[in-house]
Amino acid sequence: MSTPHQALHNDNIPTTAINQPAAENKPEFILYDDFTDTSHQVDFFIPNRFIVAYCRQGSLSITVNHNQKTTLTCGDLLIAFPRTTLEDFSFTNNLQLLVLSLSPSVINDSLLGDRDLWPNIEFVSSHPKIHLNEEEVEVGRQYYHLYKIYSKRKPTKFRSNILYTLHRSMIYELADMINSRTGSVSQDDQYSQTDNTFKRFLQLLAQSQGKIRSVSYLARELCITTKYLSHIVKEKTGHSAKQLIDETVANEIRRQLCYTSKTVKEIANDLGFPSLSFFGTYTRKHLNASPANIRKEYRASKK
Repeated sequence: MSTPHQALHNDNIPTTAINQPAAENKPEFILYDDFTDTSHQVDFFIPNRFIVAYCRQGSLSITVNHNQKTTLTCGDLLIAFPRTTLEDFSFTNNLQLLVLSLSPSVINDSLLGDRDLWPNIEFVSSHPKIHLNEEEVEVGRQYYHLYKIYSKRKPTKFRSNILYTLHRSMIYELADMINSRTGSVSQDDQYSQTDNTFKRFLQLLAQSQGKIRSVSYLARELCITTKYLSHIVKEKTGHSAKQLIDETVANEIRRQLCYTSKTVKEIANDLGFPSLSFFGTYTRKHLNASPANIRKEYRASKK
């Protein structure tokens, strides 16, 4: 069996992938399909990405979030959301994987708009690996071919729209696979009170559509203290409630700047910012660019 700690060290790639905020210039999606030489093909562990890894041959062992030892063998699928910690890799020499890596903005845009998907996230957090049946493997193969095509296709006028739909469709396919494994137990009975509070927090966050920036407001809606809410979110994600809120707001700002014709002032008003100056400061802090430059760069990329 290979010793990836050494292989990763030699390639100057860290042996632990902890998902932290990544630069916005990372590709929207990356497809890996040649892992015959695994020691030189470990880049799919890019921090702060949504990862779907399918094992075609061999085996790969990973520790997920510090305490979940998971081993992938032929037919297994690993799902890892942003802010997931992956470490302690070990693999056989014949390992072959198909891996799709999506940017965090893609996964957030797809999931935050549908609160019905949040229970799937909760399930995946404790069950990152599922074994696919023949029908699911065939469905996955079709998505793989579509992503393969678009990884090579030159930019077109509607490419981003097509990819947005493709990402969402793929995520719903995964959700269906997960739902088939959760059994007939009602969602409320599957989780503890803490789990349900966290799930409700995520639902409120999705419903807010970027208009809420206050932890205390959400705590009041949940009838708990701000301190307790912060503790729950930190325990579940390793990040603060404020970080998740700011991430949601930032994604909504980017969405409106790129996909609507609203003026910057209209967007600021819609999201409840007290002034254009404060809106600009917030955008530069969380998106590393002014509202005008974000819109300008997006439109330039469409030409």
